[in-house]
Amino acid sequence: MSRDGKSIYFESKGDIWKKPAGGGGIPERITRKGGSNFKETFDGRFFYYLKGDPEIAGLWKVSMDGGEESQVLKSVCRLNFAVVDKGIYLIPSFDSSLNEESFPVQFFSFATEKVGTIAEIRGQPAYGFSVSPDCRWLLYAQYEPFGGDLWMVENFR
Repeated sequence: MSRDGKSIYFESKGDIWKKPAGGGGIPERITRKGGSNFKETFDGRFFYYLKGDPEIAGLWKVSMDGGEESQVLKSVCRLNFAVVDKGIYLIPSFDSSLNEESFPVQFFSFATEKVGTIAEIRGQPAYGFSVSPDCRWLLYAQYEPFGGDLWMVENFR
């Protein structure tokens, strides 16, 4: 659903589409070269979305008025990004050469178009990412190591 409640967005045939929320009308194609996991900006001017493997996808944008799609960031790890009024919080992809015990949380500023690390999280990020409306809290999912012990009990009755 659009922020103004007038449109419904959906994914179909590998692209993102828009249709009037009240019904009727012909669906309008927003992306032309693929896209998923889309988020509308607060001012309703742009769509940010991912292209590629969900494990490590590029972050792209397109104007709601049409126009060319453009890549904003090389990679986002496991769909972990959130659009807020001043920018985008994200967890970038990681490679095996990095310390796998902590991962950066970054912020892409709309004003400067620069990315900076704002925090580190411990543990490997899973799928799931959200920022509170006041941008004070970040909620993310992470994988936890799974282990177990096998015990043998003698003379059990």
